[in-house]
Amino acid sequence: MLNTKLFDHTILKADATEAQVAKICDEALAHDFASVCVNQYYTKFVAEKLKGSDVKVCTVVGFPLGMSDTRVKAFETRAAIEDGAQEVDMVINVGALKDGKYDFVRSDIQTLKEVCGKDIVLKVIIETCLLTDEEKVKACELAKEAGADFVKTSTGFSTGGAKAADVALMRKTVGPDMGVKASGGIHNADEAQAMVDAVAAWGGNMTMEDLANYEVKVREPVVGHYKDYTIYSLPPASSGGTHLVEILNILENYDDMDKIGVNSAEYVHRFSEAFKIAFADRAQYMADTDFADVPLAQLTSKDYAAERYSEITDKSGSYVAVEPEELEHYATTSFSVVDQWGNMVACTKTINYGFGSKVGVPGYGFIMNDEMDDFSADPESVNCAEGGKRPLSSMSPSIVLYPDGSPYMTIGSPGATRIFPTIAQVIERMIDYNMDIQDAIDCARIYDNASENICYESGGVNPITPEVAKELQDRGHEGRMAAVLRRCTGNLDR
Repeated sequence: MLNTKLFDHTILKADATEAQVAKICDEALAHDFASVCVNQYYTKFVAEKLKGSDVKVCTVVGFPLGMSDTRVKAFETRAAIEDGAQEVDMVINVGALKDGKYDFVRSDIQTLKEVCGKDIVLKVIIETCLLTDEEKVKACELAKEAGADFVKTSTGFSTGGAKAADVALMRKTVGPDMGVKASGGIHNADEAQAMVDAVAAWGGNMTMEDLANYEVKVREPVVGHYKDYTIYSLPPASSGGTHLVEILNILENYDDMDKIGVNSAEYVHRFSEAFKIAFADRAQYMADTDFADVPLAQLTSKDYAAERYSEITDKSGSYVAVEPEELEHYATTSFSVVDQWGNMVACTKTINYGFGSKVGVPGYGFIMNDEMDDFSADPESVNCAEGGKRPLSSMSPSIVLYPDGSPYMTIGSPGATRIFPTIAQVIERMIDYNMDIQDAIDCARIYDNASENICYESGGVNPITPEVAKELQDRGHEGRMAAVLRRCTGNLDR
């Protein structure tokens, strides 16, 4: 069941009537919400309606602009408490925060907390839609220093409401012992129930509690460097960013990558071996870092890459520690955005298979994913299914910077386990061969995950030639290059 004590039932419109407020109170009592939040005029009325229940009376102060003098906010707070308010939602002075007047902002909050005392809950609305991430962090820090009980995302009357990333950032800043409230733009319980019902209709066991307990995880990106270019990419539970960096680190040990020729036999061989090493490590180590000790520092280090590079010879090698499983499929979308000021966003989303789980949610127009398929069925696997655990993926939305730290590009791709090998090839070609991004994408690519024959793109620019295929076969890639030889020569002598 959904924990209704997580919700404040709110009506703050300027034209709210007594009948509408009474309806909100009745709904809060019926569903056992945490509180009813109203403008101060209705505080006494709501206190009387909720009398004898455990639904709290909440009143806003300095609402919605936060620009009232501290003395005025303090007077409002005292009056609200006298009228029966048990919780007070104050709005910070956003302008003062942006001006760097941190002592004032802290004092503004502290004064109201002193009025509230220990028995009245003080929630501080920081209006996240008007703040940078740095300002959000600072506002949360000031609220915590001032002794507030909660920080809250928004009034609902500005330019935007709650965002999952904001909630995660606020939680990370204030820690586990201070409350965080999301407000503005919240979906309703009917939508959540519809999802649960849709899954149940197909024999699934999703519950409302599962949805209520879900939280966005904000994690530090994987950071790597290739020839002084900086790469920021997705951390686990996606394996993509880690192994993208690992592949490029291995290739950086060659001092002539920019001279051997794209899709020459030597070029394909080097990528093939780097891919196989990365997939061996992926199978052995990679999972949700909340549940497994993933050696990220080792996997992305130059020293480790140099050690793995030393295993590579002129012949095709085997680096498989634990046989990797094909756990991912199609139906992934990636997009990249750059604005005129050089701000970059890379985003990848997936529903796994085509049409995901093939379970649609009636009345809401979306399809449920089937990411459970990305867990391993082996209970001993580092990627086995566990409650609250994120499944393994290969998503690799990435941002690359020039050596001087200025924006170079943002990149991502669909393609399941082919994602990070694809991105590695595109990045290398742009840096080593000075290709523009379209030429680097159009250039034929290869794929080798150590568990099946090598794959290649027969079309595009710089395709694999029969001569290259034969040379690779001589190096021990026989079988892995079967598709290439068949395409190039029309027959294959096994």
